[in-house]
Amino acid sequence: MTGPERNPFALPAEPRTGRALIWWAFFEWPGLEAFSRRIGRGRGLLLYLRAMPWIMLLATIPWLLGLWFRVGLELPLRFPDQFRAEWTAVFWQHQDVLGRMIGLIALSWWGVALGMASALLLSAPVALIGRVPQGRKGETAGLALSVSTALVFALAVGWIFGWVRSPELRIGSALEWDWGGRMTWARELGPAEGLAVGLAMMLPFGLATGLPLVLPLGRLSRLIDLRWGLVASLPVGGLAVGLAWVSAWSATGLVVGYWIGALRLPFYLPEALAALVRLDLRHNPYLRDAGVWLPFWGARRRLTNEARQDPATGTAFADFLLEHRPWQRTLAAEVLHAVAAGQWAMQPLEPLALRAPRLVADAPRWRPSDDWLADLAALREQLTAARHRTQPGLHRDAQGEFIRRLDAFRQRTLAEPPRWARHYLDAIDLWRAEAAKELTRLEDQARRLEPITANVYRPGDSLRPGPDAELFLGRQDLQEELARVLLTPRELPLLLLQGQRRVGKTSLLNFLPDLLGPGFRVVHQDLQAGTVISVPTWLTDLRRRVAAAINAPPDDWRAPADWLAGWVELEPWLADAARRCGRRLILAFDEYEELHKYLAEEPARGARLLAAIRAFTQRQAQVCLLFAGAAPFSDLRDPDWAHYFVQAVRLRVDYLDQPSALALITKPVPSLRYPPEVPARLWRLTRGHPALLQRLCKELVDIANRDGRQAMTMADLDAALARGIDKETAPMERFWNDFCRAPACRDCIEALLAGQDPDADPALIRARLRLAEHGYILAADGRWQLRVPLFEDWLRRYRLAFD
Repeated sequence: MTGPERNPFALPAEPRTGRALIWWAFFEWPGLEAFSRRIGRGRGLLLYLRAMPWIMLLATIPWLLGLWFRVGLELPLRFPDQFRAEWTAVFWQHQDVLGRMIGLIALSWWGVALGMASALLLSAPVALIGRVPQGRKGETAGLALSVSTALVFALAVGWIFGWVRSPELRIGSALEWDWGGRMTWARELGPAEGLAVGLAMMLPFGLATGLPLVLPLGRLSRLIDLRWGLVASLPVGGLAVGLAWVSAWSATGLVVGYWIGALRLPFYLPEALAALVRLDLRHNPYLRDAGVWLPFWGARRRLTNEARQDPATGTAFADFLLEHRPWQRTLAAEVLHAVAAGQWAMQPLEPLALRAPRLVADAPRWRPSDDWLADLAALREQLTAARHRTQPGLHRDAQGEFIRRLDAFRQRTLAEPPRWARHYLDAIDLWRAEAAKELTRLEDQARRLEPITANVYRPGDSLRPGPDAELFLGRQDLQEELARVLLTPRELPLLLLQGQRRVGKTSLLNFLPDLLGPGFRVVHQDLQAGTVISVPTWLTDLRRRVAAAINAPPDDWRAPADWLAGWVELEPWLADAARRCGRRLILAFDEYEELHKYLAEEPARGARLLAAIRAFTQRQAQVCLLFAGAAPFSDLRDPDWAHYFVQAVRLRVDYLDQPSALALITKPVPSLRYPPEVPARLWRLTRGHPALLQRLCKELVDIANRDGRQAMTMADLDAALARGIDKETAPMERFWNDFCRAPACRDCIEALLAGQDPDADPALIRARLRLAEHGYILAADGRWQLRVPLFEDWLRRYRLAFD
């Protein structure tokens, strides 16, 4: 397995030679600092000593330039009073440039050597110490500081001994020399030339102060201001002499030298010229120099344009900037925006490409707004949803919605700061054009493959008000009885909504608020939802749901471990909640048999809790308890629910009657045409079982859409039966494996399938009575039989497949 791909712009891990160390001090100071923190003192000192020859070589360059300046202008001959006699003698003795240079070198080499030795003495201890404390942030690298210190002093020595009238500097006559010399030059050379020479004579002091200080480590120009830069340069001597002379030229040179170093002009100017010739992601000053501060003409535009065209290289370049170029955080942030826009443009209509740009934490001005990021996430989700639409019409509609969101996102982008938002506009326009093409294709496809009707049937889910209103049919007598027992009495009864599984109890609870009107507030708690795992969690979850239903602020109440104590604490809160909302509360407990399982773990405690619940229902008329499930109270023992809730009103939820069943087949999809025998056969097979009717009707609509026709046949119903009824069909599978798990019940079913009367022994009789009470069997033509023919067909085919 290969590791992560290496960044092509990655720097070496360390400077391996003295020359590399000098280069890092000038151009890679962040890497030098990081490296210095990793190495020991001995190795740091060794690298430092290897760098010293290069430091000395760098120091001789300004010294030689200063001597060449004197030779070229013949300053000792033109102003002999300002130079020592030995310097003037060299010029009289040698008429050629080379001879004069050699003579001046012989006179001043010892001063340069002395200055370099001072630099060594001042900077070497830093390398020996290895690390220097730096406030609360911890430590700064000794190696980086020692190399920088050596460069500062060595270069300053070179400037001073190269430009100044070395080695004679009599401070006592400095002021007279300065003004007198300037006047002399003005008379002999003319005002312009005199000014130039005067400036040239005095600039060295300022340059020796400012330039060497900030040039090696450009970072210092951000960490110190001009005042501290001047104070820090006192050991060099240039500032002391310049201030002692009170010379305007020295002050000018000081400021000019400082800002030349702070702006890194000796490096910036050639880099800027090179950038005019060639500048791209792989060839630019930012790769060579960590101290770049001044901008380059067109650099951002060219780099971001290339990053859009080559996102992989753009990402690697941004990573390099973030790791090695602390001053280029904003450039990295803009490049990352260009990378994101380029990825969008290269993969139009690809949800995975529609990612937000990487954010740079310390570049807040380049961070998109939260609204922009949220709209982008919603746009990606909409595109993903559209991709997953297999039905042509729905796919077309989802694509149209995506285009509308894309247009709104473009307007949102225009409102964002243009410094980064401009990168995305071309990509968004490209996506808009491609999305329009895709929409045109989908519209053509939809016209050719438009389904006969939308499939509104939901065989596996409970119905809800609004979208499923057209499927909530029948049960008129049950609805009227429920309204009567809740709306007419002065006291609210305790209710049991009981019926087989999958016959619509939960759907009825969902529609209960619409049936009862504004005088009631229904709180629905599904005890199989996973939030209830014990009696205390039942009470805690109930209070949370009631608080949400009446818009009360949530609290951190938790039911105690003592069941009865928890209910006693909850009772007054429930009564007060009903008074506060000004309505009667209906607490609807769906699948209430789950609660019985927890009570049955400790029947005595469970019995006391049921007794307390009964007493609560009898002494108040604002809170009604409605239990919904497949079992009547008489089926639940230890504790005995029927004993405590003898006053409960039982409402039976049964199958649909024939008119309602036929309406469920034909009304939701009026575009389909059924011959009379198809709905009639559906009724005979299902006897109005809601879940089975919806399952078969869904299959019929799918067949109609698949074949592109509206007229349904008996053959279509046979195909729907073959596709919709199998071993895992929920109503029958749950009946056999859940309701009939007792041996006596299964023996009774076996007798019925064999055409026998299950009256042979008391166990079969009890099982038959229980099956009849729950509505699974009925007496017809003098014998007992299964009520729903599809149940009988399923049992004959699949019952033996289960243990």
